[in-house]
Amino acid sequence: MNPASDSEHKRTIAPTIAPTQTNMSPVDWWSGWSDFFGITAAIVGGILAVITLLGWGFTWKAGKLKDEALEEFKIQSDARISEANANAANANKAAAEARERAAIAEGRLQRRFFTPDQSKWLCREAFRNVSKTDIKIEMESVNDSAEASDFASIIGGVLMIAGFDVSRPKTMPYIPVTGIIIFISDYPSQKAVAAARAIADALSRCGFPPQEEKTQTDASNRSQLANMINIMVCARF
Repeated sequence: MNPASDSEHKRTIAPTIAPTQTNMSPVDWWSGWSDFFGITAAIVGGILAVITLLGWGFTWKAGKLKDEALEEFKIQSDARISEANANAANANKAAAEARERAAIAEGRLQRRFFTPDQSKWLCREAFRNVSKTDIKIEMESVNDSAEASDFASIIGGVLMIAGFDVSRPKTMPYIPVTGIIIFISDYPSQKAVAAARAIADALSRCGFPPQEEKTQTDASNRSQLANMINIMVCARF
């Protein structure tokens, strides 16, 4: 074999390996990094959005709890104020009743009542000629005077026996007035005026002259109150 031929044959079948070269343009390079930054920004933005929503939720919940706590505090404060006012009113009532009992015991205050003859006259004679049709009488007394409450019941009792329509005595808060007050509407009926006048004259004759007053009424209630007479018995002490 010819050595020259062998050498030529080897050169013919030997593989040819070309050097590897990477040619990346700046545009492709920045495009790759922009994708990376875009994905990163999306992730960070999502995390921030979640944090913001959680923060808003906690803030809303805290505000709601604060409002609920404030409302509960107001309710409790109003309840405590009402309780304190009620306790003060009860204390004032008890003190007034104690002073009244002491005055009665010491003889400085006499209980009001009608004698047997006065009661008979009030029940049978005093209002014989007075129209009682449709006349309604409301009895009231101050709530810090047992003596006033008792006398209101006595007056209401004789008027009921005399033929008037009389309500059960009610109590009312203390007012700085003593004696008896007869109220009629500022637009009374003639029957109410005559009946109130007769009651005032009868009480005066028995030694308990009342004051006479008129109450202001709304136009819508005038017809209902035209025949109403209110007799208020106040404390004497």
